[in-house]
Amino acid sequence: MSLAVARAAVLEYPFEAPESGSVTRVAEEIYWLRMPLPFALEHINLISGDRVLPRISTNVSVWPMEPEGDPLAQYLHSLERLRELPPVTLVLPSHGLPFRGLHRRIDELCAHHEARLTRTLEVCREPRAAAELLPGLFGRDFNDYQLLFAMGEAIAHLNHLMHAARPARCADDDGCYRFERTAH
Repeated sequence: MSLAVARAAVLEYPFEAPESGSVTRVAEEIYWLRMPLPFALEHINLISGDRVLPRISTNVSVWPMEPEGDPLAQYLHSLERLRELPPVTLVLPSHGLPFRGLHRRIDELCAHHEARLTRTLEVCREPRAAAELLPGLFGRDFNDYQLLFAMGEAIAHLNHLMHAARPARCADDDGCYRFERTAH
């Protein structure tokens, strides 16, 4: 069966889903394929980029342009959305080899971040700046390049907890934010 291009323009919202068996051009070299039903589940592939990696976790960081953001909540939500894909989905990551076992890997990534959140609260027994948390969170030193990612990830976990009212954040006399675990 040949596939027809349903639209050659970027999708505008609201839009109608293309017909089964058609392809919609979403952007340069990005297409939405609407599979005819039924189709074989083993043919579903996920180009996951950095979202789901086979051995390491994605760096989820707060960046200067959105200092109050909660990228960890967005990331965890996106993982839950990926659970809608069949367990036999072939994952094509941006780092590492393709793999199957998407649901198992999502479980591992969620457990990793839950453990990191628990550890973040543990090291906030007294008011601390984000930089002071790094040794307790990661247990190692970083070069300048790695430090950028470690700080961003530490702040992402702090912001996630802060949005849930734990830990509390206050500015000290120098204007530096300090975080302290609250009873919850």
